[in-house]
Amino acid sequence: MRLRILGPLLILALVLAACGNGGADNAAGEARGWADEIARLYQEATTDFTRQILSDGVITSAEAQEARMRVNECLAQHDSLVGEMNEEGATEWMVNPDIRFPDDASWMAASDAAFEAALECLARWDAGVVGQYLMMRSNPNNDPWDELTVACLIRHELVPPGFTTADWLAANSDGCEIPDTAEEALTSPCFLNVWELEPGYNWFESDLCPGWCSSRDNILVELNPDHPREPRELPGGIRLDWYEVMTPQERQVRSCQENPLG
Repeated sequence: MRLRILGPLLILALVLAACGNGGADNAAGEARGWADEIARLYQEATTDFTRQILSDGVITSAEAQEARMRVNECLAQHDSLVGEMNEEGATEWMVNPDIRFPDDASWMAASDAAFEAALECLARWDAGVVGQYLMMRSNPNNDPWDELTVACLIRHELVPPGFTTADWLAANSDGCEIPDTAEEALTSPCFLNVWELEPGYNWFESDLCPGWCSSRDNILVELNPDHPREPRELPGGIRLDWYEVMTPQERQVRSCQENPLG
């Protein structure tokens, strides 16, 4: 596994998939515990379209669907990119593979331009509306997600009744979490310093990544296969490192993670 900065295929807005229905569909966007988030999105909105959706503190299914439709219509107007916002609220784009470029510099310039165009479509027609709707539908009261997950695990008798959120976080750790900063990655025994960079290296201000790195696919570090990693599992040996073939218990754990109220 390689950890990368931003590559040519960029997920601009990844949100929780709403696998379940937290209530009647049209009422799924009621604020309840989300009032602060709705207010923040309203303040940050730059168009009348998104401000109108957010002005009443409610995001309906129809409003979210229209926002997604308009984002995709906007993306389709740009011949330089291929992209779409899917039903889970994730927007993926890439430089149009049918376009041929004479050199890497031309491709990177086109990628940067496509990136800016995609951001403009999102800012104009979405501004976080679709993702917020899906999160509010999945978790109407904005309860801590880990607490909901643990409650689901207990409800399905996958863990003992006294299992806590701290127990859940500990079970999910293999001792080699993905680092938040380049310095953490460069000093951790969990990762290989493939470019032999110095600790404290400022990746984003280096000549290896001038300016904004939206179109560069530069490798920073790789997982160290020789460093021992702790098994990720629940009491009783239920694996949290899943493979293609999962047991019924493992599938239920995954369901609790993705949709604990379902």
